[in-house]
Amino acid sequence: MSARVAPRRPAEACPWITGLRLSPGGEATLENISWSGLMSRCPKRLVPGVPVTVTVAGTFTPSVIKGRVARCEVGGIGKDGVIQYKIGIAFDEPVSLPDEDVAPVEESTAVTETLEQTIENRW
Repeated sequence: MSARVAPRRPAEACPWITGLRLSPGGEATLENISWSGLMSRCPKRLVPGVPVTVTVAGTFTPSVIKGRVARCEVGGIGKDGVIQYKIGIAFDEPVSLPDEDVAPVEESTAVTETLEQTIENRW
């Protein structure tokens, strides 16, 4: 059962986002995005719960989004031998995607509750 509260839009459907920079984390690649968060790939491991600032390259606004790491897992190893991590980020505030309305406040609360559940250690 999925804990997702918002439909995801794959990176290929987001030509208005040409790159990401996570702080902390550095350069990242967009996997997918929704009004409540995004999934990216990054060569740096980030701890769930850590505040993160996402700087978006391209024509997307807002160009800076605040959030928290919701999850981090190994996403694979590149041809260069560098581990790539899949970083899930839950936004502090909902964002509006082109041709999409921002979710109602009740759903935004669900994102915070889901994040709090995700941050708990599963080990």
